[in-house]
Amino acid sequence: VLIDVSDEHRLRADLLAAQRAGEAAAAQLDRFFALSMDPLVVIGPDGAFRRVNPALTRLLGWSEAELLAMPGGALIHPDDRAATE
Repeated sequence: VLIDVSDEHRLRADLLAAQRAGEAAAAQLDRFFALSMDPLVVIGPDGAFRRVNPALTRLLGWSEAELLAMPGGALIHPDDRAATE
């Protein structure tokens, strides 16, 4: 009995290529985020910082760990909180 496995091999090769492309894109994003001279932040739906770059930590004077530990909206001025909800 012969079984044609060429489709399976093509699918595995395609999956491997997609994984490598995804890893390359993630590495490129990491470099962009780390090397940007502009402050960058990723904020979750709850308003908490999910990711900050070195430019933001320098600007604000807090470490990455400190910023990521802050509750959502911690840096929003009390007068502006209602507008952000």
